[in-house]
Amino acid sequence: MKPPIAEGLSRLSRRKFLERSTQSVAAAALQSSVPRAVRTIAAAERVAPVLRLVQDGAAIRCKAGDVPVWVMPPTGIAGEGEAKTPAEFGRVESSRIDRHIEIAGWEIRDQIEQVTPGLFEWRRAWKNASAQTMQGDFFMEAESSYSPDFFLIPPASFNGNPAHGRTAPQGLTSNGEPWVFSAYRSTVPAANYSEGAGWSMFLFAQAQRPSMDCACSLVSKNGHMVHRLLWPVRDNIPSRINVSDRAAMAQCGSLPIGPGASFEAAVYLVVSPAPEPRKAWSKGLDSAWLMNRHDVTPWFPPKRLWALGIQFAQETLWYEEPDFVGFNLGVKPTPDGVWRQHGGGTRFEIGWCGQNASLGTSMLQDYLWNGNPESLRKGVSSLDFWAENGRLPCGLFYTHYDVKLGVSPWASYNPTFLGRAAERSERFVDTCNLGYGVYFYLLAWELAGKCGLDKPAWRQMALDTCDFFVKNALPDGTFGKAWSLEGKCLDTGATTGGHVVWAMLKAYRVTKDARYLATARRAFRAYVDRDLSHLDCWGSALDADTIDRESGPPLLLAALDLYEITGEKQYLRDAELAGYYLATWQWHYSVQFPSGSQVDQNNYDIFAGTCVGVRGPGLDPWGAFVALGWLRLAKATGNKLWRDRGIQTFNQSTIGISDGHLVINGFRRPIGGQNESMGLGIARPCGRGLESTYNDWLVAWPSALRMITLMHWSKWEDFGPQTGV
Repeated sequence: MKPPIAEGLSRLSRRKFLERSTQSVAAAALQSSVPRAVRTIAAAERVAPVLRLVQDGAAIRCKAGDVPVWVMPPTGIAGEGEAKTPAEFGRVESSRIDRHIEIAGWEIRDQIEQVTPGLFEWRRAWKNASAQTMQGDFFMEAESSYSPDFFLIPPASFNGNPAHGRTAPQGLTSNGEPWVFSAYRSTVPAANYSEGAGWSMFLFAQAQRPSMDCACSLVSKNGHMVHRLLWPVRDNIPSRINVSDRAAMAQCGSLPIGPGASFEAAVYLVVSPAPEPRKAWSKGLDSAWLMNRHDVTPWFPPKRLWALGIQFAQETLWYEEPDFVGFNLGVKPTPDGVWRQHGGGTRFEIGWCGQNASLGTSMLQDYLWNGNPESLRKGVSSLDFWAENGRLPCGLFYTHYDVKLGVSPWASYNPTFLGRAAERSERFVDTCNLGYGVYFYLLAWELAGKCGLDKPAWRQMALDTCDFFVKNALPDGTFGKAWSLEGKCLDTGATTGGHVVWAMLKAYRVTKDARYLATARRAFRAYVDRDLSHLDCWGSALDADTIDRESGPPLLLAALDLYEITGEKQYLRDAELAGYYLATWQWHYSVQFPSGSQVDQNNYDIFAGTCVGVRGPGLDPWGAFVALGWLRLAKATGNKLWRDRGIQTFNQSTIGISDGHLVINGFRRPIGGQNESMGLGIARPCGRGLESTYNDWLVAWPSALRMITLMHWSKWEDFGPQTGV
């Protein structure tokens, strides 16, 4: 009798998982309020044959009735091929198979079990059966029985980033060698997904060491897709795709295993029908969330968060000179520790990073809530200045006031913003910032009335831009990416214009003008059909022409607005898809940072945080804004999973906010200041260890986006420690 895998390997608590899974997925599958993707999968499972495990020679195969779905070959040691000796099987049941194989002096024991319908837990132990220490280069792989139509490594590779991966890995290979992604590049440990012929596979590692200290790779083989996890952790993704060592592979070491000793790992495989293209991956995300979720404690309660945001904007970001009145985009410290505006390039931006429009609006809200006259003065002064000095004859407005001042930000933001090399002298505006500006000038106009002020110019500035897009929408209904100061479209692509859809719906709510609703509906459908449904949303992170997370929130919020306005269920389904797209950018696990590092000292928890983009695994507090969409989606669907995602990501976004006493890199940070991002680097040559750093760039958007959510979500009591899902 062969010994079982050591109990020291952490195992999924069956009862706990079943309880949570039943509450959030299985039991809810019969209710119309659950997400469409989950409902579709559950319905398909009720009519499809039950998945079962079967022995197939030395391999283990999974079938749905007589249809093969995936196969686990008798492999596991790099460079050694399949086992040369016959496999020995212990338990062979439709939901559990134990297997023992021997490869090149290693004894490999597998236990694979279907713990809930479609969720397989696979535990493996490699034992050194020799009399001397051996170097282990291990892997676990499962091969699809279908030809893949789509694959995903969230959020590093969306079907290989074929069109918009300029500075990210593209395709499956580089110079003929498969891309290998460290587990920490994925928001689910080493997650990789594929689908085809109506079926899908989502493989990921257990979120505890040593299992998660691995890498993943997708390999095309004989028309199928091989999902592979590798130990020890490694990585061959260049930090910049165009560097001279693009073809260089990181040379991975191996794990020394003494005679008679073992290495153990556990992974999970979520297998589900995929009746609709590019949606079944949602079940893998939900499974990983339920396994790894925990409460994230916010650094401050909402009332204090609001006060910190207002103080940071008023004391640190405020700029009042003849050339501009409003808020700086961000500040950096001088050598003597004085925090000053970021010099050169972009300083004054109406949305995106600079958030002048929303910060001005927050000042009005602060006056209404707290009666602070300085908030009213600065809010009105900043909004008045842009409305009086930033409007363009064509109906648009400057999105970066630096452009009017003669300093173009685009060469520093993104030298290929227009799809070509940009000249520093070029002047234009973008639809991301236009959308933010329109929305918050309309909201500011509403709040001004409550403050006893009449500000028709604010309303008109926003509506003039809406009228411009009613007349000048592109032939497919979208709004393009960049426009000249004279009103000519300079770049027709990207999902950037989705921000205008959200703003256009605000204009409809304010005016009830049917033109705005019709224009928004047409544009929204175009963006969903062209971009979101293909998981190819890009261009809203203005400093990179790559697939990004920032295209997601305006589509999610617009879908929810359209659902509320029209009552049409399709918009709720669109909102669910947008919500899941955003979930691919949310971290589903925690990591241990090097002891004594700054992020370790600050108890930085990456769980529920948001990833910056496909270019690298950085984290930022953008979840402060994403939370608003997920909370609204939970309210519309009744699905507690969305609420949990929203609460945890909002709470995570508060990590690292200074109360005036926080010292990082030797500098005392101003009240309310917070880093734009935190690096989660992959150390070379083999990805061993995690690099984690704070920089000294305190930008406007973290506190601004947090205040946007607090303005729009009145149930502040939701933000705090929660229990369960």
